[in-house]
Amino acid sequence: MAGISHGTLAKIEKVDNETPAPIREAMGKTISIDKAARLNTALKQTPEEERNAEARRLLLAELAKKEAKIYREEKIVKKVFNIISAATMDYEYITDECVEIYLRKSPIPRGT
Repeated sequence: MAGISHGTLAKIEKVDNETPAPIREAMGKTISIDKAARLNTALKQTPEEERNAEARRLLLAELAKKEAKIYREEKIVKKVFNIISAATMDYEYITDECVEIYLRKSPIPRGT
């Protein structure tokens, strides 16, 4: 009824029961349910007394990855905006090929 699969519900229950508080609290807010489950799996080998500290470290690493991705996406959006602005000023027709050429020259890796 909630539109959530049985697998997702199982992941939520597992994370709620096994995962340290930092990851449990971030689940569904700053990280996905799937990511929380994967971090929980990564913590399995960590000694109990180190789990909270390791959970915080893993969570901060994931948030840093997200921040880097957002930064790259912002740069791509700015580049596309510049293409459109330049083409509009020159009354050029923008084609997919023009955008492709411009992005190929970009230092930002594609697909990120």
